[in-house]
Amino acid sequence: MKKSTRVNHPPPVELPPDNRPLVAPIYQTVKFEFDTLEETERYLRGERPGFYYTRGSNPTTRQLEQLLAVSSAACWVASAWRIPCYPSRTS
Repeated sequence: MKKSTRVNHPPPVELPPDNRPLVAPIYQTVKFEFDTLEETERYLRGERPGFYYTRGSNPTTRQLEQLLAVSSAACWVASAWRIPCYPSRTS
């Protein structure tokens, strides 16, 4: 593997189960992968959870969505499409 490839794909760092971060990490990746093509296809059909491409969603934005959903005065904004702030629905 070329050095430039290794720099872009560093080895994962596994945390022990009893050594969790206090805040969620920020995912700065664009693409996610699945173990098999079949799992990718299941995701694309909506049959399994996960992430594929950041423009659609990623763990960082999903956490923000969940936080805003439980906030009573929340609003959502899609800056890439210049959509104004809309109140979120609360149940």
